[in-house]
Amino acid sequence: MNNDVVLGTVGSLLAMSIGWFSREIYEKIIQPIVDKISYRNALIEGEWQTRLIFQDSSFNVIQIKLTRHGYLVKGNARCVEGYASGNEFEFKGEFTPPLLTIRYRDLAPHNTEQGAAALLLSKNGNEFKGQLVYSDDVDDGIYTTEIIMNRVTSRFAWK
Repeated sequence: MNNDVVLGTVGSLLAMSIGWFSREIYEKIIQPIVDKISYRNALIEGEWQTRLIFQDSSFNVIQIKLTRHGYLVKGNARCVEGYASGNEFEFKGEFTPPLLTIRYRDLAPHNTEQGAAALLLSKNGNEFKGQLVYSDDVDDGIYTTEIIMNRVTSRFAWK
């Protein structure tokens, strides 16, 4: 009876280890290769910058780092100039060429700022242009503004 318990435990641990190892191999090695073959289009990964002008004429200059796995896009942004200087944001979205749709939120625990954007890739993959919808913490309003993101890094925009 003790032998059966030990064999069952060892078998379970072995199966769990094989599953974990297989997932790691898939995520780190196989998926990037499949993504590279399947999604042959604009390279949007890298650093971008935008200057947002809001309804009250205030502005923010934001630096953005984009990563992409297939159609899914993630990123972090930091305000480097303007009224929200120092604030950090995270965003997630989808890139289905030539459209990028994202949702973002402020990472500060006391800040409820969030919004969404729909952007069109243009200028040979070096610019995103579209509209940003955002919430204003001061008056709890929802507003829109134009957004133009320009590529900061990467010499080649297309695969």
